[in-house]
Amino acid sequence: MLLSCLQTSNSPSDRSRILLTLGNAAAFTVNQDLIREFEGIPIIAGFLSDPEAEARVQTLNALNNLCMNLPNQEQIKVYVPQVLELIEVSPVNSDLQLGALRLLTNLSVTDKHQHLLKKSITLLLSILVVSNETLQVQALKVLVNLSSNPDMMDDIVQAQVRAPASVILLIDARTSPAVLRRLLLFVGNLKAWRPSAQVADELRRKQDCLFRVMLDESSQFHSRLVQVLSHPDGEIQAQVARILA
Repeated sequence: MLLSCLQTSNSPSDRSRILLTLGNAAAFTVNQDLIREFEGIPIIAGFLSDPEAEARVQTLNALNNLCMNLPNQEQIKVYVPQVLELIEVSPVNSDLQLGALRLLTNLSVTDKHQHLLKKSITLLLSILVVSNETLQVQALKVLVNLSSNPDMMDDIVQAQVRAPASVILLIDARTSPAVLRRLLLFVGNLKAWRPSAQVADELRRKQDCLFRVMLDESSQFHSRLVQVLSHPDGEIQAQVARILA
């Protein structure tokens, strides 16, 4: 009934309320299966392009809950390009960006669909520079997920960093501990990657690629890590020590 109403409604506020209801229902496993069986996932995902921002937000939230179900992910993965586009075109720090990042976080928990995010690294890094703490944390959750997969590392280290100096400046005692802990976890995953001398030389020739910004010995990143070695947060201290070691 809800899916039928959603398809026939001409009221933006009604569409948002129906999507909210479906999203709440999708918090339960039995409903995640039912919505898929009723072919509800493509119906809901169709509202990613709804003219009303609130409807798009509720669509993302519903897909996020549906994404907790592995069979559902097989259908939701086809909308990744549209979700990434929403992040790029939506206002900075908006609920749309947050909803999209939460969906990508759930979709990237396992390595099965991480390859779909290969071209998103530059976008995720740029969010760290321009967004508030909530979005920074969410973007870093995706980056940590991706960097936990060795098969993704070649794409990650080659990614272009749009504002390298700003990313480096996040390694600072004044950065929110919630952001800094996840950023260091991401860096620790990167440090575990061991390129050959030939690959490292090739990456050094790529202007502003992630390797040059965060991993190359000539980067300012190392000296900034040393500065936060005395951070009052014990977990941050331990993460820095592991990276430097």
